[in-house]
Amino acid sequence: MASVRVNDGRVEAAFAAVKRERYLRPGPWQILRHSGYHPTPDVDPVYLYSDVLIGIVPERGLNNGMPSYLAPLISSANIRAGEHVVHIGAGVGYYTQLWRISPVALAR
Repeated sequence: MASVRVNDGRVEAAFAAVKRERYLRPGPWQILRHSGYHPTPDVDPVYLYSDVLIGIVPERGLNNGMPSYLAPLISSANIRAGEHVVHIGAGVGYYTQLWRISPVALAR
């Protein structure tokens, strides 16, 4: 969040609460680098908590996106507890869960 200058406790709490590995197939995972997709060395989920794109279906370019892209989007929506958001996606539900959790974190 610091790399994209997002200072939003709700979004930070959402990223901390939502386990990314629950929304992906079991590892090792395909991480997109400049030279293409590369598998993580093992199934330790620590690799999922860097600012990386994770290939969901790499051959189709379908990815679980970079947190540095997602954090500003969620924060700029300024969702408040009790408001409703519709997120239409075609992935694994990770983004939707982050959107759902962020206003709840504010209400704590």
